[in-house]
Order: sequence, then C-alpha cells, then structure tokens
Amino acid sequence: MSGPPAGGRTTAREHVARVSLVIGILLRVWQFTGGAALFVDEIALARNIAERGFSDLLSPLDYGQVAPPAFLLVERALWSMVHADWSLRLVPFACSIASLFLFHAVARRVLRGVAVVLATVAFALGVPFVMYAAQVKPYSSDVAIALGLILLVLQILDDGHEARLPYIGLAGVVSVWFSQGAILVVAGLGAALAILVIRNRVTNGRRVLVIVVLPWALGAVAAGLLARHLVAPATMAYLKYFWADAFVPLPPWSLRDAMWPLRTLTAIFGRPGGLGYRFASAYALLAVYGVTTLWRADRHAALVLMAPLAAVVVAGAAQLYPIDGRLVLFLTPVFI
Repeated sequence: MSGPPAGGRTTAREHVARVSLVIGILLRVWQFTGGAALFVDEIALARNIAERGFSDLLSPLDYGQVAPPAFLLVERALWSMVHADWSLRLVPFACSIASLFLFHAVARRVLRGVAVVLATVAFALGVPFVMYAAQVKPYSSDVAIALGLILLVLQILDDGHEARLPYIGLAGVVSVWFSQGAILVVAGLGAALAILVIRNRVTNGRRVLVIVVLPWALGAVAAGLLARHLVAPATMAYLKYFWADAFVPLPPWSLRDAMWPLRTLTAIFGRPGGLGYRFASAYALLAVYGVTTLWRADRHAALVLMAPLAAVVVAGAAQLYPIDGRLVLFLTPVFI
C-alpha cells in the first residue's frame, strides 16, 4: 500500500485528502444531528424493530420490509437501551464514518497520485453516502462492509497476511449476517481469490482456500438461504414487481436491453437519489475507461474490485437481486 513520502513529509495532495475526510465527517455529523423525521420506509422498519422481540426479528418482517438479521438484532439492542430515533441511526452513522477511512485505504492501494485525492473527495462529498448516514436502513453498513472486505482481500494479495487469515475468514462469515449485499460481495471476492490461488498469484494459496474461501462460500450460501426464508411470499412478489426493471434483461431481445449495462451505470452516476452528477453518461464512460486502465496497470486489483460487481450481475440475471439505486450503493465506491 502506498504511503507518505520518505522522511515522513506530508504532501499537498495528502493534506487535501485529509481535509476532505474531515469535511466528510462533518457532513455526516450534520446529517446525523439534524433531527430529520423518519420517512415511510424507515418508519416501517423501525416499527418492526420496536414492536418485536429479538427472536421475532428472525422471521419475515411486516410492512413489506427486508433487512439482514444481525443488523436488526443490533438495532433492537440499541432501541432497548435508548428509546429514541437517534439510537436506531447510530449504526448507519458509525458505518458511514468508518467507510470514509476504508475507502481512502482502498483508494491508496489501487490508485496513484492525484487520483487518490479525487476519489476520496468524490466519496467524502457523495450525496447518498451522506444521506444514508442518518437513515434507519442498512445501506451505510453495506458500504462499510463491502469496502472492508475488499481491503482485506487486497491485503492478502500484497503479502498473504498469514497470521491474519483466520480473522479474515471470520470477518467474511460474520459480515454476511449484517449485510445482504455482503453475501454477493463475499461470493465475488471468494471466487476472485480462488482464481488467483489457482493461478499461483497468492502466497499460501492452499491455506487461503481452506481458511478464507471455503468459510466465505459456506457463510454466503447459509446467509443467502436464510435471507430468502425471511422474506414473506407476498413481500417477495411485491418486490419482484416493484424492481422488475432492475433485473438483468436476458436474453436481450431489444436494443434497449442490449444497452442495459451502460444505462444502469449511467443511472448510478446521474440519478437524483444517487450521486446526482450532471453529464452522467460521461462519468459512466470514464468509469469503463478506468477499469480498463486499472486492468492494464494491476489486473489482480482490478479483478478484486470487479468481482463483487460480477456476482451482483449474476444474481440480477438470475432474478435474485435487483440492480438499482440504493440496493447497489455498496458498489458505488468501486465505480467512483
């Protein structure tokens, strides 16, 4: 991982990156302390948390809600201690702050020079990352967990982290119960690690397969099956209807279907509920160019960054996970 220059001097670029991190923290604190009223989906999820006991949260939720079980249990524990809206927003807020430093660490690993600063500023000021820092939803924790897992895999590529492999394996197994997006992230990163082990690109490959990849695969399957079980049939039918346009169109019978990848990527950059950038198509094309550039410079890092996206696309093609807006917020840092 890149670091400060020799002699401990801090460059102007590092100063800008650090200032952007501070601004990002202040924006998230401002959002958290703003005292905004819960919106309708937050109210629906908060009612499930407040009205149910711990064990009852491990059954299909009411009011058309879906959330990972460990996230719900932590939220219920906080609510039992402090009956206030802010207690339910504490986990998203903490995860949003953590995401700033995780993103910066990932950016320093895969980018160089001014690109690290630009990426860090874009993430720190990103509207959805600030907005979801104070919402009773697991989207901020999805982002933090995805970035944390990506960083762990990049560290494995760098030096193997032999002594940390059991903890990395445990981190992946635990994360899938806190984030439904993490199920796909773990699946994608596990597949990427397996490919790199087969190609002898990972130190202590056999141990990585046994201690990291295998537990991650079992955890992802178990969490995926439970997530499916925890969605009531009526809720599942409604969600498939609501997100019908967000699944991968297969086979692509029309030109609109064939343009689905670029259209979806453009929406992530340009949709008002997302990054909200003007000229979103240009940013989408820049993202594609960035992937190809990174692939030429460090194809192992590029594989790690793209692996979660590949898993999401496979799930979308299987009509199992919609690819739209806040549901793929955990991929947006990769696109940035």
